Amino acid sequence: MRRRRFYPHLKAVKKQLKNDRNRTDHGLGLRPFSQRSRFRAVGTLPFPKITSFGTAGNTWFHICPLVAAPTTGLALMVVHDQNQCMRIETRSLRGWLMAGVAFFAVHVFGQQNGGWSSREVARHKAPEAKQGVAVDDAFFYAIANREIAKYRKTDGARVGYWKDVEGGRFIHLNAGVVRNGRLYVAHSNYPKVPMISSVEIWDTKSLQLTDTMDLGQTQGSLTWVDSCDGKWYAGFAHYARKGGMPEHGPEQTKVARLDGKWRLLREWTFPRTLTDRFAPNSCSCAGFGPRGFLYATGHDALEIYVLQIPRVGSVLQWIATVPVSFEGQGFAWDPGSKEVVYGISRKTQEVVAVEILVPPSVSAH
Repeated sequence: MRRRRFYPHLKAVKKQLKNDRNRTDHGLGLRPFSQRSRFRAVGTLPFPKITSFGTAGNTWFHICPLVAAPTTGLALMVVHDQNQCMRIETRSLRGWLMAGVAFFAVHVFGQQNGGWSSREVARHKAPEAKQGVAVDDAFFYAIANREIAKYRKTDGARVGYWKDVEGGRFIHLNAGVVRNGRLYVAHSNYPKVPMISSVEIWDTKSLQLTDTMDLGQTQGSLTWVDSCDGKWYAGFAHYARKGGMPEHGPEQTKVARLDGKWRLLREWTFPRTLTDRFAPNSCSCAGFGPRGFLYATGHDALEIYVLQIPRVGSVLQWIATVPVSFEGQGFAWDPGSKEVVYGISRKTQEVVAVEILVPPSVSAH
């Protein structure tokens, strides 16, 4: 009886292990433990996290409930990577000592290089929040494919609205950014190919369309624009399914630096490990935020990625992953509070404001 009480989830664990017997990914950036002596990776366990330790490289580490192993009589060490857990089993004392060292390394490394987190500060209903949101000192702008609504930040009241005319030329508006009283929004013909993109510009006071920058046929679908240090930056996305092109998957997605006339100056790609995370979709938005880093989102993950443009090379450096309470898509930084970012929740049709808590050890880039 004592043994049964000690293994309350034994049946569920056995069932899960039977289904996931061949899975060996563990999020540590190392070869599978199944290839290491005296270790056997036996599956993934969907246990809830208890304590978050922060980030180590590109991986979030957590401590999960420990489960006893009926085959060894010893407790299992479970390492949590996003939504999956790895069960590591060994039958020797030496193996368990190795597991303890690995566990300690994860804890220490996560503490030293982690600390990125966030907290939600506001949430407003906005039925137009389907593609992205832009923000200025007093208002935020919820963006859908063919419509934009202007809301007051203080109370969430809608004070302005624009919609394309019936049968108009707009197809797929994306992320937006406000600069000098003008709202710049990325636009494309997604999911059609070949890909055609433009930057559409509205006056923020009247919410009237004032200008268009036609980029023509582009190598990728324009999903976002931002400015930094007198230069424009833009994202050109590729997809592995709907809206994609042959032999051009998410790994072909690029960040481009442009001059004042929107001409290409330089471009970078995302790390393959990150584009695998985007797949089968792509990077929905990016923009410069706290400490000068470039922050990016995928299509629907509850996280924002911290990136750095390298001085040398063409691949962005992935610094950290921050959990947030909005699901990818277009976001924008609040100019009145440089560490607050506005995002959207398609599921609830809301605009969500989140403060990014940058670790004190992280210096300006």
